[in-house]
Amino acid sequence: MDTIWRIIILSISLILFPSVYGEKCFHTVNDENVTILCQNATVDDYLDNIFEMKINIRDFLDDNTTNISIRLNNCNFSHVDEWIYTPWEEYMKQVVELRITNSSVNHIRSLSKFKQLRILDLSSNNLSDYTFLSRMTSITHLHLGHSNFSPHSFLFAYIMRETTKLSILDLSYSNLTNFTIPINVRGAIKGYDLSHSDNLTEIVFESSLGDVRPYLNFDGNRNLRKIQHTYNENYFICVSSLDWSNSHVNFTDTLKNLRVSDKIILKDNYLSVLNETTLNLTRLRFHWCLNDLGLSIDLSNTSLVNISDGFFNEQLLNELNLSFNNLSTLEYPLFLESQLVYLNLSSSNISSLSPNVFSNLTVETIDLSNNNLRWLDGIFSRAHTIKKIILSSNPIATITKSAFKKCRDLESLDLTNTYALYSGNVFATLPSLRNFNASFSKSLYTSEILNMNLSNLTIVNSKLDKLNSSSFKGFYKLKKLTFVNSSTSGMSEDVFKGLYSLRNIDIRGLSDLSVDLKIFKPLTYLEVLDLSNYKLKKLQTNLKTLQSLKTLNLSSNALSLEKDSFSGLTKLEILYLTDNKLSSLPAGLFAPLEKLTHLYLNKNDLQQLASGTFSNLNNLEVLDLSNNGLYRTKLHILVSVSMIKMQYLYLQNNNLGSEYAHEDSNIRKNEFKLISTHPSLKQIDINNNEWQCNTLIDLVVIFRDRNISFVPAKPSYKETNINGISCS
Repeated sequence: MDTIWRIIILSISLILFPSVYGEKCFHTVNDENVTILCQNATVDDYLDNIFEMKINIRDFLDDNTTNISIRLNNCNFSHVDEWIYTPWEEYMKQVVELRITNSSVNHIRSLSKFKQLRILDLSSNNLSDYTFLSRMTSITHLHLGHSNFSPHSFLFAYIMRETTKLSILDLSYSNLTNFTIPINVRGAIKGYDLSHSDNLTEIVFESSLGDVRPYLNFDGNRNLRKIQHTYNENYFICVSSLDWSNSHVNFTDTLKNLRVSDKIILKDNYLSVLNETTLNLTRLRFHWCLNDLGLSIDLSNTSLVNISDGFFNEQLLNELNLSFNNLSTLEYPLFLESQLVYLNLSSSNISSLSPNVFSNLTVETIDLSNNNLRWLDGIFSRAHTIKKIILSSNPIATITKSAFKKCRDLESLDLTNTYALYSGNVFATLPSLRNFNASFSKSLYTSEILNMNLSNLTIVNSKLDKLNSSSFKGFYKLKKLTFVNSSTSGMSEDVFKGLYSLRNIDIRGLSDLSVDLKIFKPLTYLEVLDLSNYKLKKLQTNLKTLQSLKTLNLSSNALSLEKDSFSGLTKLEILYLTDNKLSSLPAGLFAPLEKLTHLYLNKNDLQQLASGTFSNLNNLEVLDLSNNGLYRTKLHILVSVSMIKMQYLYLQNNNLGSEYAHEDSNIRKNEFKLISTHPSLKQIDINNNEWQCNTLIDLVVIFRDRNISFVPAKPSYKETNINGISCS
């Protein structure tokens, strides 16, 4: 009885208030969160739109586990007082996020009634008085970017209070000239964003930070010259991460009292030379501030030309980024025993590497892409732990067997855009090699690059002669073959013969290729096949030998399907037929596909579907019929076959709805059939059809009562609608 009354009340409310929102405020619902967004709104817009909006989202709001986020941007408020609370009186404790940005606010009376507010963003306003913060004890994230502060602002007293729970403080783009990092009983703030504050010259740490190691963002601060402790200017200060990008200051002086435990980012600066004092790394291995994993350093794009011998020698490092510099040559023992795991030397104009430069490293990944290397012999002869090497876009002339001979742990190798000559079974002795990316000119050099353990082969930016049965001969364990931005003069019918383990093939990257589907017949273990955008017109029965196929993408062709087009594909789970100009589907077309879980028929010309079109699809979970011309049918007839596992049904952008007569008293009875025959249905999208509002109300009530999500992916709030579903 309660359910009946709830439906009646909901129906009446929807009729009286058809949810035609203004153009100022919108809402989104995601899991347990409701987000309110207002742009260019006045106070009246905010109040009118929110009260109207609440009618349609009350069920979500009444669930006290729902969190509410309010985001007001580019509005005209001037003063914030009691009006901010008015729409939320019964939901005050659920508001966890409030953002009022770029809205000309110059005074806030109070925000303390939002007792559970955790995130407060007041960036880009005209505030000078921050006393409203005095009673706000729940805030963990405070954003005040693009603001100006007086030296005696209450803000500074607030962040030093023992009761503050602040974790993140954003004062970026401010007028600050100096700043004191405070300590309080609950523990120091963990992250400070003081970036792009052009007047900032000095940072002072109030006291020892103990176990708290804050993150500091000084990005773009070009006048910051001094960082020190309050009581002892020689005291070391330990922080977790430091971002001082794009600043161009003298790091030798400014970093002398700082010790970073996790990550230091100094990219986009001007360093030119690294010597013993530049970053104060001396005896870093033995410093108490470091974590066990070592320090990550980003020195990319810093105009580096020279690094002193052994600069990183014996340092406890984890990651090192030296990309986009002008290093030219690197010599041993630059990285000796530095415990590096990841080393990025890409785009640094490197033309020479000494044979032992990577000796005695624990490095697993080295990126040397986009340099000027012509020879590789000896470079990796002592890099025994290396697992991944990236050498793309180097003018390498020849690669011989000795280049990687000692890299027995090497798993991945990228030689794209090198077009090197291969000499002497280059990879035959690499037992761990699984992934190889390369570019070729005409020939694949199959015998020279063959590695029988290879799992993934990607061919990039290559112009190949005709591929035949010997092109991939010997790749017995190859599981994935991909072509990217390449071409071939042709393929023989037996080109893939012998690829017994191939599971996934992607030939979309072969331009101007006329595909004969017979080439796939030998691939009996193939699981994924993408044939989108290949101007295919007929399948006939050319795919029936692919009995292991699980995913088939036939999107963006011009297919004419026959009843037996998918015969033999008994393991198929995902089928894309998107954008094929299909106007009809033969009866029994999908009958062989008993294991199909996802079927995409969107962006076609389907107007009617024959009864039983989806028969035998007992495992179907997703059905997408959006963007067709479906009309003159009702929902329960359109998908009349029972599909007990179907969870998602997409019917937006069709012509459904007009067939429901205004006086249709059976609508609830009929559409309950849709629910009963699809008991697992979780989401349905029926937006942008030809719904009458009074009919749509009935459908919405049915979906809501069965906990089926019906809010569209792209709601139509700017026109007549019910819960974002357009109607007339």
